[in-house]
Amino acid sequence: MPQLDIKYQLQQGTGPVGEPVRANAWEIDIPALGNVALFAQEFKVATMEVDAMEIRHFNGVAYIAGKQKVEGGSVKVRDVVSPDMHQSMHAWRKRVFDIESGRLGFASMYKEMGFARRYDSLGGLIRTYTLNGLWPTKLDEGEFNYTNFEGVLLEVTLSCDWFTIA
Repeated sequence: MPQLDIKYQLQQGTGPVGEPVRANAWEIDIPALGNVALFAQEFKVATMEVDAMEIRHFNGVAYIAGKQKVEGGSVKVRDVVSPDMHQSMHAWRKRVFDIESGRLGFASMYKEMGFARRYDSLGGLIRTYTLNGLWPTKLDEGEFNYTNFEGVLLEVTLSCDWFTIA
């Protein structure tokens, strides 16, 4: 069957073929934080990398897959008066390390599961990222600024053990 060029497909409405995934059709869900999906402004998905392991044999070198590592992502959340997003983020970070007592929490106390979802322009689910072992490593409290009328954004840097995409 012959394929039509992408310009024709998009102009003639041949359905989802060639339709771009839009960057603004998404949501983040971290059940432990409550309504974070309503106030999230930006989310950077974690990245996965596999190091190369070097194998030497006589004068030759070959590379095979080695250790896997996942670089955490981040989420920017609009701080609102109610529900108190700052308090939710701060309470999660406090489960990791309580600065007042100097105690570190157990991983089972602070690691959470999260979900990031991408949707098509009609609201249909395209893919789900399941983020496992998610926890905050840094909480940026935003800024005090008389010239900014956009509101306060809280940025949380996240660590993630591993993730799957379905």
